[in-house]
Amino acid sequence: MPGTLLCPKCGKTVHHSRPRSWVERVRRRVTGLVPYRCHACNWRGWRDEFPPAADSPREIHRALTDSELAKLEPDNSEGERM
Repeated sequence: MPGTLLCPKCGKTVHHSRPRSWVERVRRRVTGLVPYRCHACNWRGWRDEFPPAADSPREIHRALTDSELAKLEPDNSEGERM
């Protein structure tokens, strides 16, 4: 599967791990790295975040132009109202 991160120790799929302390939360914000865990071998480490999927809501939003976004706003006076 594209975008799947593999464990450097055993080669299985890794999953997000929650930060264990305030130090890890600060590290995540400063470095942009995310903690991951492998459930197969119990490896835990820091990796880059997954790249966003092309069809995710955030990517679809980025693909819209400003005029298209303005039409979607419910309180926009330029958009069509029913």
